[in-house]
Amino acid sequence: MKGQAAKSGREKAKRETARTHRRFWPTVLIVFSGLAVLAAGLLLLQSDTGVSTTKARVLNRYPHDPQAFTQGLVYSNGFLYESTGQYGESTLRRVALETGEVVAEVRLEPELFGEGLALQGNRLIQLTWKAGRGLVYDGETLEKVDEFEYEGEGWGLVTDGKRLLMSSGSSRLQVVDPETWEVTGEVRVR
Repeated sequence: MKGQAAKSGREKAKRETARTHRRFWPTVLIVFSGLAVLAAGLLLLQSDTGVSTTKARVLNRYPHDPQAFTQGLVYSNGFLYESTGQYGESTLRRVALETGEVVAEVRLEPELFGEGLALQGNRLIQLTWKAGRGLVYDGETLEKVDEFEYEGEGWGLVTDGKRLLMSSGSSRLQVVDPETWEVTGEVRVR
């Protein structure tokens, strides 16, 4: 009898922890993603006046799959486009913001670990962690339309509408041409 009560208590604690994570992580994810995009934008707009600061505030909370290992996130036309990681589990997803429902999904090859994601025009560009492969998808159908290679690890990706900024986890952001995939410059982060 004691064993069943202890087991029931552990299961209740697990459910409560999962419920807390479902409430907490979507908020953290949206705030972090917004700050990451803002930081990348500020790096492009170098100012002579010094360092700019911006305060963030939570405007809303949305449900999100707590099992998704989110690595890249883009919001467009009412949907989240999400790059998830983990070998054998990586995906590119279109997620309904209000409900958290995955409405379309592409699974990556098992040896690829999904990372950064950017929307450039009508193309979604997804990095992979250690494979040195960038995957390009049609933004409406999520059909893979192109692929490119790069040196080093792929971490984060953002666009300013004309070019891509790619992070390898180092202090150097590479500026990439989204048509030729050539590195055209770099920004040092300090």
